[in-house]
Amino acid sequence: MNPFAHMGFSSKMSELLVGCGVWITRPAHLAEGLYEAIEIYGGKPLLYPTLVIAPCSIDEKDSQAFSRVQQVIVTSQTALQQAPKSLLQSFISNQERLNILAIGSATADFLTHLGLRVDYVPSIVGSEHLLLEAPSLQNIVDQSIAILTGKEGLPFLYEGLGARGAIVVPLETYERQVPPCFQDWEKWQKNCQAITLGSVTALENAYACLPSQEAKEWLQGLTGFVGSQRILEEVRARYPNQSFEQAKSPHDADMLDALKLWWHAR
Repeated sequence: MNPFAHMGFSSKMSELLVGCGVWITRPAHLAEGLYEAIEIYGGKPLLYPTLVIAPCSIDEKDSQAFSRVQQVIVTSQTALQQAPKSLLQSFISNQERLNILAIGSATADFLTHLGLRVDYVPSIVGSEHLLLEAPSLQNIVDQSIAILTGKEGLPFLYEGLGARGAIVVPLETYERQVPPCFQDWEKWQKNCQAITLGSVTALENAYACLPSQEAKEWLQGLTGFVGSQRILEEVRARYPNQSFEQAKSPHDADMLDALKLWWHAR
């Protein structure tokens, strides 16, 4: 019996990752599912988060923001996990009167897990698709819209909503920090061929935490895997000499499928 069938993973054991090492850059609390999925298919998951998540303080007045806005955009699972209890409770208490939008299906799934209703998810992950597709974001002059996000996250979304006349209420629950210098990279040098990325910042920090030019050249030789067209375009523009592949979504099952397809086609 395939122990990951309930998560949507394929049960075709011919699709193995034997010999494939994958650097997972996700924050540790988000990496467990993908780590175990790679392992069960015979791959070697290597966990060194390149995004260290630190909670941000939220003013008491911001905790009451959900009582005065009309819509809420949730940009990540992490934004919810790092939200203080008072802010999350206010969100739950006011959800019946709010229009709730998630930036992608993974975020929507976590909202549902917390008992929050989701009114809209774009067909493709990313703030640009959310702005283009969501009916509730087309005519928003003088509407107050809260964005539950990380510090200095998604400027495209802020600018797009502002250009349409909305009053943007940022609720920044966490910030990303660069990890410590990664001294043990040499142990992975011969056993890692791919790296999974949730953002261009994850890759920037991976380069930043490596201690030598030799280490950076090794990283450049890894194939990067991303879960959206937007991130693919960003990393290709920033790192034109590195190879990248796009999964259907950031979901563990889709990232795993992209890794397997690439590993057997290389």
